[in-house]
Amino acid sequence: MLAFTISQAGIMMPPPPGRSTEFPLLILPTMGMAIWVLLAMSLLGIIASYLPINKILKKKVVEQLSHT
Repeated sequence: MLAFTISQAGIMMPPPPGRSTEFPLLILPTMGMAIWVLLAMSLLGIIASYLPINKILKKKVVEQLSHT
């Protein structure tokens, strides 16, 4: 949905070297891009949940209960 919004906003990209005309910014979502985003979000969620759990598991049960 963000790609559609950006594409419809009419944002113009500056001309590349050697040219003098601008061109519109278009982001065309593909199935491959959707899969990569899904995998990246899943991996980030796993890492973000692993770090606090790993820290908690290193403590003894008595220490864990005293911090609640």
